[in-house]
Amino acid sequence: MEDSKLNSTIVALAKRYYDFILKYENYISNQNSKEDAVIREKKLSTTELQVLESLRNVMEEEYVPWRCLTKGEEINELEKIFDSGSNIIQYFRLIDYLSDSFFERAEQELKKYFDINGIKKDEDEIINEVFNLDKRGTFDPKIFSKETIKERDLMIELDSIWQDLQTYYDRKTKKSQMHEVKDIVDDSF
Repeated sequence: MEDSKLNSTIVALAKRYYDFILKYENYISNQNSKEDAVIREKKLSTTELQVLESLRNVMEEEYVPWRCLTKGEEINELEKIFDSGSNIIQYFRLIDYLSDSFFERAEQELKKYFDINGIKKDEDEIINEVFNLDKRGTFDPKIFSKETIKERDLMIELDSIWQDLQTYYDRKTKKSQMHEVKDIVDDSF
């Protein structure tokens, strides 16, 4: 019974992660389209374009490891990766990137809002305000861009999957330890 619960948990986590991948890929595609439009408008030099392309490549290598999964087999492959736990952290590095990016963007947007409205706040006060808003989960779309709010939503979703995966590993470890104790007890009789 416990094995089937663990197996259904890992299947559900793989599906949730795959759904997250689809949302993130859509988000990043939209971001890249906007960035490309700005690049075309600015008419960057060849060197500047190469640097931007290099940055995108590094981003892909570091934060989107799922692009090497077999098309049509992503969920099955994610199940195996998640169940084994090997190299799992590479599938969740994106949490840090999204968090850093979100907080940086939110701080800039809040600073701009304060400046426009003549509100004097130093950098520490702005950072604290963003953290407080994040804790409360209240980001006014009149102050913060859709991209910032979407990035936060993605960060929260991926972190939730990570937390649930850690719970899965905890249960799996406890089950394994219980079997080891049972074997020791059985051997002693």
